[in-house]
Amino acid sequence: MKVEIGENNCLLVFLDKAEVRSVHLVPEQAAQNDEVARRIIACIYRDAARQVGFEPAAAAGQVTELLPFADGSVLLCFSFKKVRQKLKVRARCKHHYALYHFGSRADLSAFLGAARRWAQLPDAVYESEGAYRVLYRNPAQHTENLLKEYAQRLSLPFALQRTAEYWHALDTEPMY
Repeated sequence: MKVEIGENNCLLVFLDKAEVRSVHLVPEQAAQNDEVARRIIACIYRDAARQVGFEPAAAAGQVTELLPFADGSVLLCFSFKKVRQKLKVRARCKHHYALYHFGSRADLSAFLGAARRWAQLPDAVYESEGAYRVLYRNPAQHTENLLKEYAQRLSLPFALQRTAEYWHALDTEPMY
């Protein structure tokens, strides 16, 4: 029995005609999932692995290939699939944007008067036909609580992008 450690986490075993007869291995039966042939192949693997000190690196499953030759010899290839470590990917937004809609100028001015006490003014203010929208990047909790009293939070898809594109920006640079 000739044994080699192959590339890509596999073990190669070559049995000549006399060795195939001595272990009672019939290649045709091994191809038909015969239980006796499976036990014989498992013993061959165990002996060959012990002989060369082969230990598969993080194996998920074993694949056994049997290649018979015309002269009666057999090549067995025991290969092992590598286990790929699953990565946990977590995405975090760099900024948390909050967009609020004010129905009138009076609501906006009342909010801004109360917000000045907290010293957190909006990052952008937009106007369109008498309605106002206020943008905050990473607003504090007390600011969000105050905004809920005066305005309605917009959480529609692309609301911020549409506001930046179609509404008129007041007193600050547009965020988008």
